[in-house]
Amino acid sequence: MRYREKDIMEFKIARLLPELSVFNSRNQEMAEEKINELIDTIIDIQVICVCLQYKHHYIGTLDKKIYETQEYIKGNLETGEILSKIALFKAIQSILYQIELDYLTDLRPLSTKEEVALKFMDILKEALMYNIIRDIDEYDKAEWSIM
Repeated sequence: MRYREKDIMEFKIARLLPELSVFNSRNQEMAEEKINELIDTIIDIQVICVCLQYKHHYIGTLDKKIYETQEYIKGNLETGEILSKIALFKAIQSILYQIELDYLTDLRPLSTKEEVALKFMDILKEALMYNIIRDIDEYDKAEWSIM
């Protein structure tokens, strides 16, 4: 990622989550804790939205299904593989695709914590996209202007 785009991404993250700002990154443990909290929130939203979308399969057991699925996913986070930038980008796209908010917001508004987590995922997806594209040889060869 070039200097300007990197600064823009850092600025967006700093505005959204000051504790993750590069200017406040003195405490690595605190930053990791905040990122884990964001991931847990995204998992919660994702599972709720998918289960609500298919709630007709879980009549009388929807709350139990949501809880068990969230716990299963969170309990298996450490067993996953390390993803490439492209695989991570695709995984984020998949997660955001599965978060169909209409089902959830018909029941209740999003919490501030949920809104922040979703914005963070959008910023992360955008940062990965820039980073991936910048690594492609064709990008360096392309003209800067359309003229």
